[in-house]
Amino acid sequence: MSDLPKNTFVDSKDRHWSLVITVLEYQKMKQELGIDIGNIFHDESWLQKLVAMEDVTFFLQLIGILTDKEREREGISMEDFYEGFDGDTMQSSAEALVEAIINFSHPSRREALRNLVDATNEGLNELGRVVAEQTLRNKEEMMAQMEPAIQKEMEGN
Repeated sequence: MSDLPKNTFVDSKDRHWSLVITVLEYQKMKQELGIDIGNIFHDESWLQKLVAMEDVTFFLQLIGILTDKEREREGISMEDFYEGFDGDTMQSSAEALVEAIINFSHPSRREALRNLVDATNEGLNELGRVVAEQTLRNKEEMMAQMEPAIQKEMEGN
């Protein structure tokens, strides 16, 4: 388990990034991406897409907004920043981003937001399990159908 704050992630180049939303970032998200994280319960679809990583470009735009100042201060180009993103970094940065969004929200809404994120994650885990089971069944059925042809080919040679 990591000792990092929940709103922090480490990229594949071992750089630490802390995601904090202030009113400035809130306004940029609203103006540039058209989302209002302060009104999350009236339009939660973007949060569910974010948690599910359905739109990587949208996700990277959010991360870009939240790391603008830090990247500029450290002299890190967007290209160099993105080179530090692999699959593990995508996952850990998404978790940090969700935590930053929760932290920006009113304290009375944080538990409900965590419940929404947990429910989305549980649904994704269940979907992954079902797809894996179906894939295994399909593979077994395909092998059973191919077996006679393979046997016939082996007998013919």
